[in-house]
Amino acid sequence: MRQKAFTLLEVIVSLGIIVVGLVGSLTLVSFTISGSATSSLKLIAAGLAQEGIETVRNSRDSSGNWGSWYSGISDGSYRAEINTSNFKWTIVGDSTPFEEKLRFNSATGLYFYSPPSQGSLTLFSRGLTVISGPDGEKQIFSEVRWQERGRNRSLKAVGYLYNWK
Repeated sequence: MRQKAFTLLEVIVSLGIIVVGLVGSLTLVSFTISGSATSSLKLIAAGLAQEGIETVRNSRDSSGNWGSWYSGISDGSYRAEINTSNFKWTIVGDSTPFEEKLRFNSATGLYFYSPPSQGSLTLFSRGLTVISGPDGEKQIFSEVRWQERGRNRSLKAVGYLYNWK
């Protein structure tokens, strides 16, 4: 006599295999989404860090006189600010550059500190540190900090400026 139905044990084993497969798939999807969000934040932070260095470089390039620029930017902490009406960058001395979060304006795609009415608050803060190096070089350290899932994160970039004119 042939048995045409599944036994209870066969059904339980089959369901167990299906559940393990589903849980594994959902875990993989969860880690993929989480990794994507983390990668996105790191990419934004890298862009902001590079922008900080480029802002100081632009300040040097547009000054026209290395000597006056070199003596005008002493060792210390700074932050890069943009005037949202004329899009001109300035380097502002700031002993606590990480106290204030950057804002983002989706219409212009710019990250900035003020005015607050023109953008939404972000997770990021950026600080610049200038250190005089040998032979008249300036070392520019740009650091971006943010908090992600309760953990403090940071990304650092460095640039070197020389009297090339």
